Amino acid sequence: MEPRILVVEDEAIVALDIEEELIKSGYQVTSVVDTGEDAIAAAEKEKPNLVLMDIVLSGDMDGVQAAAHIQDRYQLPVIYLTAHADEATLQKARVTTPYGYILKPFQESELKPAIDIALDRHKRDQARLASEGAATVNQRLFISEHLDISSAEEAFSQIQPLADFPEHIRTSLASSSQLRSLGEGESIIYENDPFLSAFLVISGRIILVKSSANGKELIVDFIPPADILPLTVSLEEKYAPFTARAQAPTKILQIPKTSLALALEQAPHLYRALSEHMAHRLRESFDMSRRLAHDRVEVRIATALLGLRNRLGLKSEPDEEFVLEVTRKELADLTG
Repeated sequence: MEPRILVVEDEAIVALDIEEELIKSGYQVTSVVDTGEDAIAAAEKEKPNLVLMDIVLSGDMDGVQAAAHIQDRYQLPVIYLTAHADEATLQKARVTTPYGYILKPFQESELKPAIDIALDRHKRDQARLASEGAATVNQRLFISEHLDISSAEEAFSQIQPLADFPEHIRTSLASSSQLRSLGEGESIIYENDPFLSAFLVISGRIILVKSSANGKELIVDFIPPADILPLTVSLEEKYAPFTARAQAPTKILQIPKTSLALALEQAPHLYRALSEHMAHRLRESFDMSRRLAHDRVEVRIATALLGLRNRLGLKSEPDEEFVLEVTRKELADLTG
């Protein structure tokens, strides 16, 4: 079967040349679109095997943003088309882990090898991920409590302070909310996107990530099950101050921000619970920052690990051993 390619290019003549070359090379072009929004819609509808994405697009969404959405939602390989080879542009694009770059203007002979290599690499990546998932699904350690929840109604009746809402408010909130399963590495919301819905982790774990001035991603917090920090932040912020990403297979409850705000207006005493939680988290963060202000690397690492143990709900006595699943990069982000 011919590989199916989605072309995202806002220069009509360039787009036509690409389409003709792809067809001549034996590929099927699912469609040619010129905005990031249309690219996301086409990826969902047409399910291509690969996306050729121009980095600079007309409209509110550039190619990097569109590629990030497409990769997270549909796990499709993306090759960037760009006339800009400067470090700033490439650094921004690298965050999405593309399967290649093609610099414009390009020779017709460059297109097919780049696509074939990307398709082959993506196929191997998918096979490796499937193999690793099968091998580790019974070994993965989720540090925090796994909540036995299978519906939004159960979430609102079991998790504090949501369970303190009057029953009719819980029922109304549950009807507008939904449970959602996330694969490892899948994002819920991206930094600076409008904060339209709050979320609560039911199982698994979410990491909160911010981009530094040079484009590097830094982990700023971990969100275990039943942690209401995302609810509080969504009410305070119009735009997301972080990217929220699943560190492992994760189940979340998504709650429309407007519905949550309306519910709190009807039960204002629950604002206090959210405020107390936020104050507690701020104290934790301050204490952690103070302890991390140490010259010795081993002290900073030990402090971070002990802080994570407490944050993620891993119960143990001070002198007991405990197991914590954390990558070297995550630990480096936390300890500096």
